[in-house]
Amino acid sequence: MPSETQNYSAEDFYDSLVEDYHLIFADWDWSIKRQAEGLDKLIKSYARAEAKTVWDCSCGIGTQALGLAAKGYQVVGTDLSGRAIQRAQAEAAQRRLDVSFAKADLRIMAQIPLQQFDVIISCDNSLPHLLEMSELIFALKKLKSSMKPEGIVLGSMRDYDQIAQEQANATSPRSKIVGEEEIISFQTWQWSSPSIYQVKHFIIRGQGDRFHTKVRLATYRAYRRKEMNEAFRAAGFAEIEWLFPEESGYYQPVFVLR
Repeated sequence: MPSETQNYSAEDFYDSLVEDYHLIFADWDWSIKRQAEGLDKLIKSYARAEAKTVWDCSCGIGTQALGLAAKGYQVVGTDLSGRAIQRAQAEAAQRRLDVSFAKADLRIMAQIPLQQFDVIISCDNSLPHLLEMSELIFALKKLKSSMKPEGIVLGSMRDYDQIAQEQANATSPRSKIVGEEEIISFQTWQWSSPSIYQVKHFIIRGQGDRFHTKVRLATYRAYRRKEMNEAFRAAGFAEIEWLFPEESGYYQPVFVLR
């Protein structure tokens, strides 16, 4: 039986996760570099040749923004989590990268950057935190209004066509050793409807027989590609293309909008 729907705050989720976010990756620095290489190839393939300005509208602690800045792009990063923005600023300063970071919620018009961009990105399954189709369309309209006439929007999200069909209930655990400590991360998913699921995100760390666990809670909507395409068109995007990992080299399905 589906459980009662409980919508957990995305802001609270990322505020809580920020200090441990890098632990999700086998090697966060390597992922920063690898994802930037993949996004750079996509930008060079789909954007105009002189594209330089990038808005990462769901930047988190900077996984994509830092890597693109290191490749010479002029990057603005925003996120609804103020704590994530603080860490992204610290990471940029440590790497001597010039990135403009600010707290902004895509559901609040006054918080979006005033300039227009060659490229707008939203990676790591961020848009499915917008649980209502009306919220998603509103946010996409804001992205379109911040895009230069010949600009593009790039984003990545989970393959919900497959996941929702299977009603998957967990991700596989990932384990790594940092110093003398073992770190294990995974998620469990509880479906409250065919499209809405609640995440429990576990990070377990310790050594020997002594471990401690942190659990963060989030809610996602499993948007199928047909639903996303409807939202893209409703927001005014005329050209929509989906690329899968075997085509793009990116770890999630990627959408490209014009």
